[in-house]
This record gives sequence, C-alpha cells and structure tokens, in this order.
Amino acid sequence: MTDEILLGARPAIGPLDLVPGAIAAYGLRRLRRGFTGPLVNIRRSIDNAQRDFYALPSGDLPVASIAGFIGAGSGLLTKFYDQSLSASRHVTQATAAQQPQISLSATPNGRPGILSVSASNTFLAGTIPASTLPLSLSGVAKRTSSPQFGDYFNLGFNFPSLFFVSGTPNQGGIANIGVAGTLVTTMADNAYHAMIGIFSNATNGALFVDSATGVTSSGLTTSAGSTVIQLGGVTGSVLDGLITEAVYWAGTFTNSQATALIANARAYYGF
Repeated sequence: MTDEILLGARPAIGPLDLVPGAIAAYGLRRLRRGFTGPLVNIRRSIDNAQRDFYALPSGDLPVASIAGFIGAGSGLLTKFYDQSLSASRHVTQATAAQQPQISLSATPNGRPGILSVSASNTFLAGTIPASTLPLSLSGVAKRTSSPQFGDYFNLGFNFPSLFFVSGTPNQGGIANIGVAGTLVTTMADNAYHAMIGIFSNATNGALFVDSATGVTSSGLTTSAGSTVIQLGGVTGSVLDGLITEAVYWAGTFTNSQATALIANARAYYGF
C-alpha cells in the first residue's frame, strides 16, 4: 500500500504559506509549498542505518516508506530539517539515547508525532541568528503526563518558550524558561493543542491556544539575543508527550493571522 493511499492527496497548504516571517520551521508535513528538501532524518534501531525522508506531493510525511525502513525496530529522529526560506537552521541530536522516537500514528486522525520523554532527556537543538524582539513561537503538541514543567519549544534556557505546566487545572503557556514572569491558560492533558506565543517586548505578550481568543500579559520577563533553538525542552524540563511541528517567527501576529494558523493546524491534525 502506498503512502498516498494511506493518507490521501491533499492541498499542501502549510502555515508558512499563510503567514510570512518564519526564521526557523520544523514539521512532520511540508510547511510551505516551495520547500523541496527533506523533512526528517531517521535512524532505525535494528542496525543504526539512517535515511532522509521527503514530503509526498500532498505534503504529508511518507509514513508507509518510513514504516518499511524501520521494520521491526524503532525509528529515532536524528535531524529535523528547517523549512524556512533559510532552510539551514536544522535541529539535531547526535546522542542516540536522547534521540526522540517517531510515532507514525499519533494524532486523532492518524498523523505522525515525535515522542518526547523527560526520563530520557530527549530533545533536538540547533543554532539561529541572535534573536530580537518582537518575536513569536507557534507549535502543536500534546502532554501525556504531568511533570511540574514540560517545555517543548524554546530559544534556549532563560529565553522565550512554549510549555505545559502542572496546575489545578493543568495549564500551558509562554515564558522566558527559568525566569519569573509567565503567561498561562487552562489546557487539557492528553489532548493536542495549537499554541501561539507572542513576545512583543521585554514585558508584554499574548498567548493563543486552539482559538483566536487570546490572553495577554504585561508581566512577562522576556530576553532577546539567544543563538540557540531547541525542540523537546531543555535538561530538567523536557515534555512528556508528542510534538508535530514548531515555528519561530520574526515579529507578531494579527488576530486574523493567528486564526488562520490555528485553523490550519487543527484541520490537518484533526483536533
């Protein structure tokens, strides 16, 4: 059975087609129509062979081809390729024990996801031009257990991040990870969420989760100047859950842009 039969051919319209300004972009689908490079590099556990995988004409990840390559073992992500116009700010993990596993049917409609495990300290990291404010982060992720803090996309320790945090009820939000001053909202565990975090300046920001109705704060403590980008968290605050995509953007979003990005992600992943 081919990948196209499994997932069907759909218009390859991604978030980078809807909103310009991505500085670095990672996804288990094609995030912009003009991108022709590989999406991921996967190592199979049975013999440590590695292979790049490209999007199908539909924009989907070729899950049938990956399943055939992995065989009876597991597939571990060694590199997540940058799909921005730069196409050079990849995130990688050379340590085998810290490479996140790929799940080929993880979302409500059977899309793949990257399994993040705090006990194994799984994450991928890369370098970016020094960050400047304003900036925004967007991501699609699901938390499956509730550590005190589960970061899943950040610009380095003490710099902007998207995260899940334990609370009553459970919450997700944005912050300079490791620094006082956060913006959170209620979020259900064991469910996927499309998140957009806007860092307007050193103290002001906005958070959108699954809709264009956002929450704002003037109590953030936001820093710029990072040259690091990390997916899956940082040591001590790694997400237990699944991640499908994450994008670092220059500038901020209008409400209509936030609406379009969230609707695009929810339609594609089926939540």
